[in-house]
Amino acid sequence: MGAKILWLGEKTYVGQDSKVFLIYNAGAQGCLETKDSLVRLAKGCNASAPAQQWKWVSRNRLFNVGAMQCLGVSWHGGNATAGLHPLATYECDRESVNMRWSCRGLGEQLSQHLGARPGNSSVDRGDQARGSQWRTYGTEEDLCSVPYSEIYTIQGNSHGKPCTIPFKYDNQWFHECTSTGREDGHLWCATTQDYGKDERWGFCPIKSNDCETFWDKDHLTNSCYQFNFQSTLSWREAWNSCEQQGANLLSITEIHEQTYINGLLTGYSSTLWIGLNDLDINGGWQWSDNSPLKYLNWESGELGGVTVVLGGLGNSL
Repeated sequence: MGAKILWLGEKTYVGQDSKVFLIYNAGAQGCLETKDSLVRLAKGCNASAPAQQWKWVSRNRLFNVGAMQCLGVSWHGGNATAGLHPLATYECDRESVNMRWSCRGLGEQLSQHLGARPGNSSVDRGDQARGSQWRTYGTEEDLCSVPYSEIYTIQGNSHGKPCTIPFKYDNQWFHECTSTGREDGHLWCATTQDYGKDERWGFCPIKSNDCETFWDKDHLTNSCYQFNFQSTLSWREAWNSCEQQGANLLSITEIHEQTYINGLLTGYSSTLWIGLNDLDINGGWQWSDNSPLKYLNWESGELGGVTVVLGGLGNSL
């Protein structure tokens, strides 16, 4: 379901979380690492070693920070078993390589591939629960504990579509948003694998302590508003994008706020998401930021459904 989105929020700065982790095997007491593109189980763990740093990225792929490549397995010939190549890292746009992994099944697959390789360090193939030996280093949590979250873009030319991570720009791979190529320092990403081929991009949502970039500020109330007229996201995707900026979908709690927004929207005819919803099956209508539902200005004459009015603009939910 496509829609435009309208964002409101007051923001605080939070550093960008790269979600890098180490993959630890409890039986061997070592961590997964890359060496010359091959993957092996090291005898120890070093959190500062890029070769041991991994992160989940787009399309259920696992990215190694040191190699700047994705974990994969390739086959050759018609017999997949006989033609199995070693577990390795590959350029993330290699079409002939299986790079998609389930975080819940990854431990079992790692044990299978690493245990079958001669000379590989101590993965116990006799352990029937060998998949459970794998965890996030320094914790008791499994390999699903640091998941990838879609990053929904702002402005650009991708209509709010999420970043493709990693993406290639100027023959270099990026596994997070970057300011490379921009004089203004704004973070951006490509929304397809190779920016050079498609030139599809958008700015990345950030949490900041001011309203200078991408926001309009009501100086009377100190509230900040962001209007995304070209984005085509579902309500839930728009809500997630707001969360990534420390914000919420718009809630209207008094007449001054509605008047201010009406002024900003003069001349626009886009339909925009706001925060009013009835997603709680045990309750009624509510604002997504939990503001009290005390101010309502319902449009009359609507028989086909409920419509919330922002002046002359109807915003269907």
